[in-house]
Amino acid sequence: MLRRGSATVRPLALLLHVRPRGQTLLLQRMAVDFAAEGAFEGAGKRLLRHHGVSLSSGCVRKITLEHAGAIGASETPSGTRGALPARGAEALVAEMDGSMLPVVETGPRGKGRKQRKCHWKEFRLCAAQCRGEARTHYGVSAGEVDEAGFTLARVAARAGWALDTKLQCVADGAEWIQRQWRGNFGTQARFLLDLYHLCEYLAAAKPAHTHRRWLDVQKARLKRNRHDLVLKSLRAFAEPPDLPEEEAPVRAAIRYLSNHAHCLDYAGALADELPLGSGLIESGHRHVLQKRLKIAGAWWLRDNALSMAHLRVLRANEAEDAYWQSIWKKAA
Repeated sequence: MLRRGSATVRPLALLLHVRPRGQTLLLQRMAVDFAAEGAFEGAGKRLLRHHGVSLSSGCVRKITLEHAGAIGASETPSGTRGALPARGAEALVAEMDGSMLPVVETGPRGKGRKQRKCHWKEFRLCAAQCRGEARTHYGVSAGEVDEAGFTLARVAARAGWALDTKLQCVADGAEWIQRQWRGNFGTQARFLLDLYHLCEYLAAAKPAHTHRRWLDVQKARLKRNRHDLVLKSLRAFAEPPDLPEEEAPVRAAIRYLSNHAHCLDYAGALADELPLGSGLIESGHRHVLQKRLKIAGAWWLRDNALSMAHLRVLRANEAEDAYWQSIWKKAA
């Protein structure tokens, strides 16, 4: 440390691009790397154990949330997709669904924890994957459903969506997903009802005195696009109209199957070697969002939860190097 008149000059700090009580970008990256996978306190302990650097859990939290917020802010605004290329991936599956995460709302400053309200907030995760590839592209949003639709379209574009791409979405019967699918992909894409979700209705409706392979027979019929035979089999066991809805699983299955008859092209999906279930997004919920954001005892402010969700998506997309290289270029 040197003195220049009344000013203090720290040549080593200037050379290493650090400030007093600050951290090098390398140390920040290590802290974020640990904190993205586990609790902030545990991240500080791992920093000390593996790198011999002591940082408090509060310091690790501050660093992580700053970078997570910057990652979230760098996301492309909704509705700014460009024109599609003429050629791209031959076949692509894209999926979207909501995941409930623990969020806490605080009251006016100084009111204490009596003003805190804990509830579950839906964050919408999107995923897209080219046929035959292991890599999956992810995106996340926490706003209106239209924002989730734009996010899904951007994720599909990153995965290789083009004018000649066979595009398929697999989801449950949620109307908001189908609406966003139609609005963003139009007639180019095929919307498929999750076969596992449909089979849950059929399993609940299975008559007690039928053969044990009854459900397997119906599943085989669905894969041949013969849902008419499934409906015929169900109608033979339909409950009387005066029975309450909660006691009529066969009627519920008939109604669900009839309402989604336009989403049952399982034979076409099998011919295109595309999945019949929404396992892509279901596994994404677990290892992208819930693995970090639903750890025991964790409650998040909404903005912090969204920032951490963007951080987790960045890691799942294997785009961390690009982010940190951009930070180092700015610091140089």
